[in-house]
Amino acid sequence: MFKKIPSLFLIICIYIVLQNNIYADKQKKIDVPKKDSYWINLGLLGIGTYGLAMNSIISYQFGQNIISIRGAITTEIFGGNSVEEVSILYGYNFSDVGLFSLGIGISYYAMWKNRDFSFFGKPDYTQGSFSNGIGIALECQMIGKVFNFFGIGLYCFANINADQFYMGCTLNLQFGKLN
Repeated sequence: MFKKIPSLFLIICIYIVLQNNIYADKQKKIDVPKKDSYWINLGLLGIGTYGLAMNSIISYQFGQNIISIRGAITTEIFGGNSVEEVSILYGYNFSDVGLFSLGIGISYYAMWKNRDFSFFGKPDYTQGSFSNGIGIALECQMIGKVFNFFGIGLYCFANINADQFYMGCTLNLQFGKLN
């Protein structure tokens, strides 16, 4: 099952973890308790398994732990295939400055294949094939804080399920009470 995971997603995650570990030794650690924070991520520009990827996330962080609810879509712009999902995830923030987190959870997905659909038009649900089910949701948030209420960065998502592995990566805007 794990052989289907595209290497790009794994390479990005491994690179960031290694970078974090290399520079962690050079930084002074100050034991300051973090306050709880919460935010909304909007990813409207991205690439995914079927072409275009978009997502929105609501997250709450307590300590280094993060609970997120995600809605994501990856679709072809001019018809064909698309998948939509809703997920609940648990993650861990590995960074003291900004946000670098990895998360895992459970998702419900709906997948359409060979559907007569245009991103700019009305979908035809009578054509093509439809499948849905439960999957394992994965996420990687890499967000830099610009202001106390605003951040910008990358959000990568993936889903392992019985039908077809899919993934996406979006440029995200983050709004909320940030650490």
